[in-house]
Amino acid sequence: MGKTKTGGLSKKRQKLLEQLLEQEHLVRGSLVKTSKKCGRKGCRCETGEKHPHVYLSVSGHNGNTIVYVTPEQEAAFRRGIIAYRKAWALMEKISRLNIEIIKGGQDNG
Repeated sequence: MGKTKTGGLSKKRQKLLEQLLEQEHLVRGSLVKTSKKCGRKGCRCETGEKHPHVYLSVSGHNGNTIVYVTPEQEAAFRRGIIAYRKAWALMEKISRLNIEIIKGGQDNG
């Protein structure tokens, strides 16, 4: 692979790295919506209309972690999850470019 092509790949990689740095408040996980009864006498949930709850579920090597998310926090967590997924996709693209750049360098010697 010629230096011109490798240089073009490096520029693409740099643009992707800049996009990656723009991602803030990355959150890995999924939002889980559920509803349940509170147990208070006379509450509407006694007759069937349960209280909605949102949790952040994060899986890891030591099992799952569940974090309660308040209604005020839900949008911020949702944005963080979207940002994390975008960052992951950018890293995949960067990795593919790095493979081409490294292979190009080996071919040139």
